[in-house]
Amino acid sequence: MYFAPIIIFFEDNIESIDFFNGCTLRQIKPEELEKFFYVSIQFKNQRPEKINRVSTNYHYEPKYGLWSDIPKPFIPYFQDDINYPYYIIESENPEEISEILISLRILKDDIFFCPISVNDSNSNFHYYLPFNNSINFDYFLKLEEIELLKNIVKNVPKLNEVIRKRFLIAADHDLNNKVKVVELVSIMESLLCGNEKNELRFRFALFSSFIINKFRKTTSFQEMKYFYDLRSELVHTGNSKKFTNQSLFRINFLSRELIKQYLLENFSPSKIEDWIFRDLGISEEKNKITKT
Repeated sequence: MYFAPIIIFFEDNIESIDFFNGCTLRQIKPEELEKFFYVSIQFKNQRPEKINRVSTNYHYEPKYGLWSDIPKPFIPYFQDDINYPYYIIESENPEEISEILISLRILKDDIFFCPISVNDSNSNFHYYLPFNNSINFDYFLKLEEIELLKNIVKNVPKLNEVIRKRFLIAADHDLNNKVKVVELVSIMESLLCGNEKNELRFRFALFSSFIINKFRKTTSFQEMKYFYDLRSELVHTGNSKKFTNQSLFRINFLSRELIKQYLLENFSPSKIEDWIFRDLGISEEKNKITKT
């Protein structure tokens, strides 16, 4: 059995969440931290307050060991001390833990910290990308988000290994921001256009704006064409006057929304075509986009 301590906060007092058979996120016991991670800690309560969480909710005496001596890149940004976890993910397979973590990252950015798991014999460790993290200590997951998370976890195997790795690379906070834009737009293009080789700029802008708007988020054909052009300039020249920090924030949000809908709706380029023609009242059999 693998154990992965996770710093995450819930709006309600959640004792456990079952994902797969034998794979569970549950409240951690202080003695488990000491047994598996050599940390002596006493929780004052199992539901932290939003203010002064690090300094007021824990009494701990860290010993030399795994959790208290995590390599520096694995420590989340923007905190003066290690914030010990209230929860743990346990599974026979570390890859199942990986699927839960990437699903959490698809759901919302920067809401958890879980860098490592260890098996119950303390002989095998597993590290999880990305290696440089930040965490929003003021964000509490809501019950409806937990249900959405379960659906994402169930469907995340639909993402191929290349897309998963590129998504995790883009989530690394030490990665150059322009490279993040390149990775995120490329992920969207892969999901939307597949192996198509014609009119990619048009297809990307049309398909992405259609899908995102279809599921009650707002973007436009012109905005998505802007991101395609921005990605192209960054790839070919390494720079672009179009790039702003706001554009990174925006594509970060839009790419997550698209990935969620891909997992929940199982769309494909041909399925998007059918939806568009149906909405236009055109017979898809007579008006397929020409493929050459």
